[in-house]
Amino acid sequence: MPELPAHESGFPGRVTLLTNFVPPYLVALFAELAKRVSDLEIFVSTRMESNRPWEFQGEGLPVHVQRTLTLSRTWRHPAGFREAQSLHFPLDTLALLHRHRPDVIVTTEFGFRTVQAVIHRRLHARTAVVAWAPISELTEQSRGRFREGLRRWLLRRVDAVVVTSESGARYIRRRGFPDHAIFQVPHTTDGGAFAGSANAPGERRAPRRLLYVGQLIERKAVAEFLSALSGWAETDRGEVIEFWIVGDGPLRAALESQRVPASLRVKFFGSVSYADLPSYYARAGMLVFPTLADEWGLVVNEAMAAGVPVLGSRNSQAVEAMVEDGETGWTFSPDQPEEIASALDRAFSTPLDRLGVMRDRCRARARAFTPEAAAGRMLEAIECAASARSRAASGTPTCPLCRGHASALHVLPHTTAWQCAAADCKLRFAAPQPSDGDLHAAYRALYYPERADGATPACESTPSAIHRELIRYLTGTLGAAHTRVLDYGCGHGALAGAAREAGLEAFGIEPDPQARASAEREGRLPVFEDIAALRRAQPETRFDAIVLWQVIEHLREPWAELTRLRDLLSPTGRLVVATPNSRGLKARVQRARWENFANPTHLYYFTDASLARVARQSGLAIEARIHVPDAYPHHGALRRLAQSWLRASRLDGDLLFVLRARD
Repeated sequence: MPELPAHESGFPGRVTLLTNFVPPYLVALFAELAKRVSDLEIFVSTRMESNRPWEFQGEGLPVHVQRTLTLSRTWRHPAGFREAQSLHFPLDTLALLHRHRPDVIVTTEFGFRTVQAVIHRRLHARTAVVAWAPISELTEQSRGRFREGLRRWLLRRVDAVVVTSESGARYIRRRGFPDHAIFQVPHTTDGGAFAGSANAPGERRAPRRLLYVGQLIERKAVAEFLSALSGWAETDRGEVIEFWIVGDGPLRAALESQRVPASLRVKFFGSVSYADLPSYYARAGMLVFPTLADEWGLVVNEAMAAGVPVLGSRNSQAVEAMVEDGETGWTFSPDQPEEIASALDRAFSTPLDRLGVMRDRCRARARAFTPEAAAGRMLEAIECAASARSRAASGTPTCPLCRGHASALHVLPHTTAWQCAAADCKLRFAAPQPSDGDLHAAYRALYYPERADGATPACESTPSAIHRELIRYLTGTLGAAHTRVLDYGCGHGALAGAAREAGLEAFGIEPDPQARASAEREGRLPVFEDIAALRRAQPETRFDAIVLWQVIEHLREPWAELTRLRDLLSPTGRLVVATPNSRGLKARVQRARWENFANPTHLYYFTDASLARVARQSGLAIEARIHVPDAYPHHGALRRLAQSWLRASRLDGDLLFVLRARD
């Protein structure tokens, strides 16, 4: 690789990239990134993993190999396949980071090296961390509670996240990370060699020649595709079909012994060098990519750059992003043989002139996925993270929802109330938040006093008449089918008890042990400490209505909890959220003296706009804003008129939203 040119423009600081190794398809991206930052260092665990057919091609890049402990393990996926993987534990990351003193650390995956990056950031407050997560929803199924917990912990401590696809973005978003700081950087390759492969010397391109490039492992589902192709070929009496397989792996012997009809000719080429791949694409009629789970699938980029349509699995994010059925290829579900047969029908019945048009469209589509564009998006993530960290280090908190700049709203006795400056957020929040110990003491004093001496708690409970009216709304407006209700933050169980009295199946979640025991005893209903405890006890239970009544303002990360609750909704379920309105008339008049600002257990102060933003961040859509009760019976005519005006002006004291899962 030639010497890199001097820094041109972009990020004027030091960037350290921590990764396993440098695959050939990332060399061009890293070279582009090196042009756009003042100082780039790349620390790798190994020059190349032993199960990869590639040679190291990063000469000229600032690559340093770390001292690393490598272990092997077998990954079992819910789809049924197993895969051998290498786990790298770099041992000298903290020492190297201390020596290099980066302004931004970009770290791949959510493992040991990312934990080390977060530890370094703890010691050097101005260092930002970008987590580069090559994942999709499918690849991350059943990763285990420990890994899930670790990822949520890390996501609370990194400043930006890079993913390859929209599926990866959804995975991160559902764990409460702000959309503002998620950047999609699809995998790319230097398409020049592949684009020129159409004119390469050698055997001519054959329309009925299928090409597979990749490892011969269970995850790639080559055996399943070959079986479906054999079945299809037996019913077709036309031309001979060729299936070229480029790559190697533990399943090669089984594939070679697999019986195929005489009209299907399978040829194995074994591993070939990355530089030789274009010659195979040049002679292929279409690429086959039947994977069961791939967070991307770079062979799709390579094939399309070479003008080769793709017969691909929708379990590949590259297929999802780049292949349009009938335009740049044909798609199918890899576990549905009839879908594979249908895709083969469509592919082999495509006229030659139409195939020529598709090849041109493939090349045009591939040109949108360039290393230059990917480096630009990566630079945006780096700059976003650096900006957020700079604000945090200066003493001004960043918005916990969108990571934007915040300004002080009110100085309170126990904290400061801040407001996000972003026009599409405006979240109001307490910073710093009280410690767990301070919160426990505040709850004991205000909500759950130790001694039951008949005294009214400082924060009075909602009147039972309002609970009953809300239950009538749920059973009436939402329909008779909505019978299973979860009262999240149920306290002593008053609302859940009202639901049970109305004939509904009621459950509660309450973290305070004293209140939980009271709700179980007095309300005669099952109450759990948290969502995890509920799921352990009743893993299949889904709810027709989940209610957070004056609870969301108490949660440390409400968007993360709403995301978890969203997964507990039945297909037609609704989530009801009630919270004080911090833009109501009383809040505006009383300002810092407003009881909800003064309450030390309140960590957020919501408005219509910020509650809507939290809902969107959690994968929820607002169905309605309702009022319960519609009118207070003890109010006179004048007071009812004032109440109507306040509601019409959005100046009333409470927000009550009905939410549903977004499609």
